[in-house]
Amino acid sequence: MSETATTSVLRGSGAALLNEGDLPPGAHFVDGAFREGASGTFSDIVDPATEQVLARTPLGTADEVDDAVVAAQAALPAWAGRTPRQRADVLNAVANRLEENADLLA
Repeated sequence: MSETATTSVLRGSGAALLNEGDLPPGAHFVDGAFREGASGTFSDIVDPATEQVLARTPLGTADEVDDAVVAAQAALPAWAGRTPRQRADVLNAVANRLEENADLLA
């Protein structure tokens, strides 16, 4: 674990694929907003083939998990109130964004 977040995402030994401005902040996304982690610690995301640290993700506390669960439970009625077609449209939009950025996410 590390105390600071990385500012770029690397692939191999080449240039950074993403820079700090391209990435969301090193924080948790809960209830529609980014929140700094209370622990202030991060976990390394490591490429298993090269053991190179690609990025870091904040570690959450039990209270932060509880906050996320409460937010998810509060959001559920609105999501459940959508028609299957509306939910499919949201999920397809996410899938499209993933496909558009497949090279960066690979």
